[in-house]
Amino acid sequence: MEKRKKELFVFPEEIKRLISMGWKRLGLTVDLAHIQSVMDHELFLSSLDKEWIIHTHLSDFTLNSTHVPLGHGSMDIDKALAVLSKYYQGNVILEGFVRGQAQKTVQGNVDYLRTHGWM
Repeated sequence: MEKRKKELFVFPEEIKRLISMGWKRLGLTVDLAHIQSVMDHELFLSSLDKEWIIHTHLSDFTLNSTHVPLGHGSMDIDKALAVLSKYYQGNVILEGFVRGQAQKTVQGNVDYLRTHGWM
């Protein structure tokens, strides 16, 4: 879901085209960091049917990396989560990895979400 040669479905109109093919058991995993790389979260999510979203990933974003710990990138995470909460009420999977610092990264992400009132 990034603007790269191998990506087939990046923009909402492409996702709509895929889902309109009549698949009975097809859903969408929304990755907020990947959306950030192509367009505004509100614009993207408002272009889709809420029912299509069955899974969500969260991490921060920089121009060089899409999965960095929360608060260590350029994404406005509070805004992204506020927008997401209008369209999706399920679980959110935290992504991100810092080699050799797995526990510290997880704890930092949890602390970030607690500090910002999301947990």
